[in-house]
Amino acid sequence: MPFTGEAIALATVLCWTFSVQFFAAASREVGAIPVNIIRISVALFLFSILLFFREGVVVPVEFPIRSWLLLSLSGVIGFFIGDIFLLSQSALFLFQFSCIKSMSLFEPLVVLL
Repeated sequence: MPFTGEAIALATVLCWTFSVQFFAAASREVGAIPVNIIRISVALFLFSILLFFREGVVVPVEFPIRSWLLLSLSGVIGFFIGDIFLLSQSALFLFQFSCIKSMSLFEPLVVLL
């Protein structure tokens, strides 16, 4: 298929667009914390299934302790605390949710700088 990269990019954009709308609606209904807990639990479960079929283990125990600690700290700060502020009602009223998620598309550029 000559346009594989473009097709994957388009699918990513569509998934991103739908996920923004679903998370905005869910956070308005039940709040940011329950949405985050459910989202992270489902992602952990799906990642464990993928890891089991790919590597044969559910938890990669061969990682050093320092890597586990840094990965855990990064996940707590980035995925949980960051998304609580992002999905909180005050952020939704100050900015449109889609505008906030669109601004987060520039994160890779900021990291490169």
